[in-house]
Amino acid sequence: SIGVTKTASTVAFAQDQTNAAANKIIEDLKKLGVEEKNIKTTNYSVNPNYDFNGGRQNITGYTVTQTLEVNITPIDVANKAIDAATADGANLVSGVNFTFNDKTKKDLENKARTEAVKMAKEKAENLAKATGIRLGRIVDVQESGNFEPRPIMMMQASEEKSADTQLQPGENSITINITLSYETL
Repeated sequence: SIGVTKTASTVAFAQDQTNAAANKIIEDLKKLGVEEKNIKTTNYSVNPNYDFNGGRQNITGYTVTQTLEVNITPIDVANKAIDAATADGANLVSGVNFTFNDKTKKDLENKARTEAVKMAKEKAENLAKATGIRLGRIVDVQESGNFEPRPIMMMQASEEKSADTQLQPGENSITINITLSYETL
């Protein structure tokens, strides 16, 4: 999530500043190879700023915020995208998540599922052997699982030139839990 928030004395001036920065960010993201379909506006807001002097409420200006959700691969492009966006005026960066693409996620879930079934059968057979129970056919299978992305929390952009961004994806995991119910003989 990359955003721009600007405050000015008029709505039009605040919008002009915000829109100019957002348009430059979008242009530079496209130059980095980010497809337009992977850039989505998720928030555009205009809010008055108030001064409460002397018991009266007076509007002192307006804040305009535009937030973009950007889906970026590979990781080195994400690093460059954050650097370009902040250089272009982004002053809100948050919610960096590392996820699997749909095909990879499906393949990993299937692999995890196969391994979970194998492990559940082995465990059931060992328990049956230890207790003297004879297992019949499987009468019920239940599955639960989750994918755990590693988020990076909010980063505020600095006005000064900083070191290049280095996002570290760490490790993601897919967990599949299988419960097998057997009939006993």
